[in-house]
Amino acid sequence: ALRNMRAFSNLRVPKIPQYAMKDVQYVLPQDRIALTPQSSRGQSKLLAVNQSASDSVEALALQDMVFSDVVDLLPSDVHLLMNESRVIAARLWTEGGAEVMMLNSESIRDPAESMASLADGQQWRCMIRGTKEPVGKNQELEIGHGVCVRVETIHSVWEEEDEAPGVEASIIFMDAPKKRRSLGEVLSKVGDIPIPPYLNRDTNAEDEEGYQTVYASTTVSGSVAAPTAGLHFTDDILCNLQARGIGFTKMALHVSAGTFKPVTVGCISEHDMHEEFFNVQTEALHGLIEALRAGKKIVAVGTTSVRLIETLYWMGVRRLINDEKADSATLGQWDAYILQLQGQEAGGSSLPDAADALEAVLSTASSSSSSIQGSTALCVTPGYDFRVVTGGLITNFHQPDSTLMLLVAAFLRSSSAGVHSVYNHALANDYTFLSYGDSSIIANFPWKGSEDQAEQSPTSAAPWAAQMAAGYEAHKAQQPLTDKQQTIQKEQRVPQAGDAVLLHSCCAPCSGAMVESMVESNLNVTIYFYNPNIHPREEYETRKNENKRYAAELGVPFIDADYDNGVDEWYSRAKGMEWSPERGDRCTMCFDMRMERTALYAEEHGFSYITTTNATSRWKDEQQVDGSGHRAAAHYENVHYWQQNWRDDTMTQKKYEINAEQKFYKQEYCGCSFSLRDVNAYRRSIGEPNIKIPSQGIYDDPKADAEEESVENVEAFFEFDSTTDREDFREAKKLQKLYKTRKKTSGEGSNW
Repeated sequence: ALRNMRAFSNLRVPKIPQYAMKDVQYVLPQDRIALTPQSSRGQSKLLAVNQSASDSVEALALQDMVFSDVVDLLPSDVHLLMNESRVIAARLWTEGGAEVMMLNSESIRDPAESMASLADGQQWRCMIRGTKEPVGKNQELEIGHGVCVRVETIHSVWEEEDEAPGVEASIIFMDAPKKRRSLGEVLSKVGDIPIPPYLNRDTNAEDEEGYQTVYASTTVSGSVAAPTAGLHFTDDILCNLQARGIGFTKMALHVSAGTFKPVTVGCISEHDMHEEFFNVQTEALHGLIEALRAGKKIVAVGTTSVRLIETLYWMGVRRLINDEKADSATLGQWDAYILQLQGQEAGGSSLPDAADALEAVLSTASSSSSSIQGSTALCVTPGYDFRVVTGGLITNFHQPDSTLMLLVAAFLRSSSAGVHSVYNHALANDYTFLSYGDSSIIANFPWKGSEDQAEQSPTSAAPWAAQMAAGYEAHKAQQPLTDKQQTIQKEQRVPQAGDAVLLHSCCAPCSGAMVESMVESNLNVTIYFYNPNIHPREEYETRKNENKRYAAELGVPFIDADYDNGVDEWYSRAKGMEWSPERGDRCTMCFDMRMERTALYAEEHGFSYITTTNATSRWKDEQQVDGSGHRAAAHYENVHYWQQNWRDDTMTQKKYEINAEQKFYKQEYCGCSFSLRDVNAYRRSIGEPNIKIPSQGIYDDPKADAEEESVENVEAFFEFDSTTDREDFREAKKLQKLYKTRKKTSGEGSNW
């Protein structure tokens, strides 16, 4: 077999792939581009594509999920491959305001080594634009902090849509005399994280963390763009995957700015693919080979992981056939296709399996080296034969004129129809796109229920209403109605002095007026805190502790029903309702679950009445809240739900007066991860930043606080949340003045 393989190098060179870019292009509306990091990693949308369910790309099984569902979706016989390269602060600004964007190192090939080496004298390829005068050879540009760069060579004009023209040039770093700082140290002083140009904004503090994966290496830095598929992972998701026996291998491909370079030609054969440097630890490669030998299917996290491991495979093949480039540490744009065609023309001889080819690469490492380094310009197009990544691909939704679209098409059985099926579904179902957007997984394996999700039309929208209804109907089916429930709306009982009332509380700010009113009426009130919906844990603890403090101040008993008892059930019940609007079916489920637990505790501990602080908030649907209370109480003969209008103007004003007196913590969303997502979407629509957790705001102005919960403002939010075309939502703009005057401030009496 080896002799046959060595004969491959004498066979003819194949044609370069001739693939028309128009076959994978689509129209991406500007408002679908995510402009900021996800408010909560792991809770972005995930479009799961099961291409093992059908032979037809027109009937791909598409299922809408949340990214954290990958824990249950991935089978235990897969192995994840991740890109651990850390993004460097590669965007520099001259003292005159011009932009210098570092592209790749020209003096030290390994970007990580470049970061650790002295800055002075290093040469980098850069993009320069925004200078007042044309950039010329030997021109020096002052960066600040004792750093300047000297232009060595002008290579070409640099053009980007909607951006000022610039030049691509080679520059030399010139550090202040006697400083002797590493390039990494210099960039920490003068550089910005290079967020994508299409975001059309400056880098901010949110990007410092949001544009790095949680598993990015602290020692392997060098990317000038993030491997964005990995941004959705959290430490908890990784731990849960490990607990299921799913392993990972981390390697580094330093992503270059070329990843944003659009394909401007009609056919991919005319495009010059960008080159990227890699650094692979031999120990990591050993681990991946072991996983392959054990029969694990490789799932790549991101297109950069695909390019890296497929590059290593072809380098191994080249070494096995003793090709003239066998010792080269670089894979050219079309080298893989040459080797692939040679294998097909060798009389039926097959190429080596993945483990054997990677073993060949491993043999190139010297005994004194712990890593393998090189570069790749591999361009994956439809027709490519994936040799290592056979299990699946986790990837974001890409720019329509990028080479990444071709890679996705190749993974979707080399089908443009498959691409349009997936992307049309994402567009029809409110997914966000590009680096900070939502994610997808293209799986070559089935998962439970995926075969039932195949869509008959690749352009039709997912039946969200039906999914939500089915999810909640299944929940209600577990709650059989009693005779009491049939007549509950006719029975409105009110507690009398001395009666025991169990008050379900969602937070202290909603509790104040209700609790004081009950105390004044000589009711024996006990606060019951059971809210497994509140996310994240830090927000939950803040709300609970403040509620507990207030109860102690009033001398009211406080029952802590424990955060961890119910979280899994809450998310299980929310399945299929992830994209229900506020006041939709998911909220009904949430009220039901919390009131069921409240009613059970009341029955077991002798309380005659239950009610909830959710009833005092105008952000909640009153009938929805009361309906859940009545349904829960109806299961027990001696428990009644106390229904009352807790949100009239008098009670609302009293609530905010107490909140200001107590300087209660000011939460900025209902509580669950989905409401956090939706409130952030609304805030962005009116020009406000995403919510920071925990908020530093407190209640301190009763009049202004009450105005924010006015009937008009609340209804404006829900008009936004329920509309299908948010571009047509103009009423939100009327609220800009209110919200812009309520920005967060620090110190005593802070607000937002």
